[in-house]
Amino acid sequence: EGEPCVEAVLDIDDFKFVNDLYGHAIGDNALRHLAGDLVAAFPKDAILARSGGDEFNIVLEGCTAKDAAAALERFVEVQRTFFHNGEKHSYTVSLGYAEYPAQAKTRAELSNRSDIALYEAKLRGKHACLVYDKNFHFEKRAGLGFALNDISQHLPGAFLIYKADPADDSMLFANNEMVKLAGCESLEDFMKFCGCRFSGLVHPDDLAGVEKSIWEQIESKSDGTNDYVKFRFARKDGSYTAVLDHGRIVESANYGRVFYVLMTDAEFLESHYSEEESVTGREKS
Repeated sequence: EGEPCVEAVLDIDDFKFVNDLYGHAIGDNALRHLAGDLVAAFPKDAILARSGGDEFNIVLEGCTAKDAAAALERFVEVQRTFFHNGEKHSYTVSLGYAEYPAQAKTRAELSNRSDIALYEAKLRGKHACLVYDKNFHFEKRAGLGFALNDISQHLPGAFLIYKADPADDSMLFANNEMVKLAGCESLEDFMKFCGCRFSGLVHPDDLAGVEKSIWEQIESKSDGTNDYVKFRFARKDGSYTAVLDHGRIVESANYGRVFYVLMTDAEFLESHYSEEESVTGREKS
């Protein structure tokens, strides 16, 4: 094992959108500015390279992931801009990184794990900086994975994914509507608030009943792989709001069985539909 080093991989969030909307010349201009920012932000002995498309690599020799964290996070936090027809437009980047030899034994493994961390950053909402964690199970990035975030952010309701395991309800994903429903400022704020657990969102007095109802519905298969439950949802300010929870159990190649869950503010829903209409609509769905 040699001296420690860190490899980071980053790219522009939604770069295809920039190219499609403004043209490749504008996209190339954004890439040139990003390359200049990299040169200005990191030491002269850092290895900087464009590995393809809008993707760049940074290698910082002689330092650990902990040593590199602050500089990498600062770089990602910056709101960057480009100009089109005299108008200023902003864009963000996402970055993943890993450390040799603590997290990887070969150069290929180091690159792979940096890429996995970048993929996880994209899934968590983009404009993020993440260090590799062994719980990230993605072997390679794929277009469908990136689409998950894009689709979920436009669903007409709060959406989350968590592990379908009675002993481990770890949260894997939440969209912006879920973050807002909890009264949090960001996905990171939301995850910290609920302890990265579905159970952290349920009123303590409701939790046992909610878990019992969900698993009884799943095991009875009365409605296939779906479950429906109403409970008091925790908010960061200490208050609770009643929600209607529609969950579906799904087999994930990366995490095994997981729940996809849509939540709706019960008071809001009931103010728009009569009780009879609400029940009829659910039976038809």
